[in-house]
Amino acid sequence: TLPSKYILEYKNKIETLTYNIVKAFEIENGPIYFQYFIGEEGLKVNEIACRIGGAYEATFLPLVTGFDICKALIEYTLGEKNTQKPLEYLEAFAPSANASVQLFFATKCKVAEIPDNNEILEIEGVVDYDINYKIGDEIANIKNATSRAGYVILKSSNMNELKIRLELLYEKLKIIGEDGYDHIIHEPL
Repeated sequence: TLPSKYILEYKNKIETLTYNIVKAFEIENGPIYFQYFIGEEGLKVNEIACRIGGAYEATFLPLVTGFDICKALIEYTLGEKNTQKPLEYLEAFAPSANASVQLFFATKCKVAEIPDNNEILEIEGVVDYDINYKIGDEIANIKNATSRAGYVILKSSNMNELKIRLELLYEKLKIIGEDGYDHIIHEPL
């Protein structure tokens, strides 16, 4: 979710750690993807990769910052003049809109019912959505991030509105197993 609920507490630590990693590895150009975990032990680096992130950043970043990371990367790779307005430092920490990328998982089941795509896409603020299963598919135990059941990208003008839209989303977004239960796993709002 942008802006992150951790931004005030961890902003300086994230900046310092990111700077130190870039300096230590002598990284001069991007893209570079950082994934941090924040938990009981504080801030931890989970992943550093020379790529655009795999959580639909190419879709949601332009929505909230106006910066099209894919277009910038393609232009740079082709040696063309960058037509993208540079992403200003403050825009990254105080985006012009709020967004949430919901990467949802489901527990093991045989799928008996899933929502119609239009039902989810019609929820106000939903920008993009996909589910990786259809009725009759078997969902296995979660092994890693590739086990995700699908994703939804939501946008709003403020955080309160975003929370309301997330609640509505999870009222409708369900993977019902043959046992009659909803198997989607999501964070409490």
